[in-house]
Amino acid sequence: MEIEVLTVASSADTENGLLNVKGAGWEFASPQMLPITIGGFVAGIATFSPGEIEKDPVLTITMGDDDDPDNPGFSASILIFGARTEPAPGVPIREPFAVPFRLPVFRPCVVTAKVSGGQKELGSFRFYVRDPIPDTPPAS
Repeated sequence: MEIEVLTVASSADTENGLLNVKGAGWEFASPQMLPITIGGFVAGIATFSPGEIEKDPVLTITMGDDDDPDNPGFSASILIFGARTEPAPGVPIREPFAVPFRLPVFRPCVVTAKVSGGQKELGSFRFYVRDPIPDTPPAS
């Protein structure tokens, strides 16, 4: 299994084997105050080779501030079930996922969302949480 697409989005869902996202590709989040709980979706597409279909792989999604080990962050596990009719030769089986998250943030930081299968990291996505009150006033 591999992760072909991974993003953080304001809204996401899956329907009829397709991934629907809105407000994806975050570079930053701009909270009105800190601390705060940031919410959104970790969304992506997992791909399988034909031999992996029956293995029922579990994806683990973790999010957090790498520089703050005391922050509990966010974690979720989902079962990805790719059993279906085999696609054309050379085309992987694709299974979309959209997982809602709520992440406590206590300070400006870089947040990393990681997707793992077993002990193997399959992909990651980073965005910055901005300081709602900059230390220096803007230049005139």
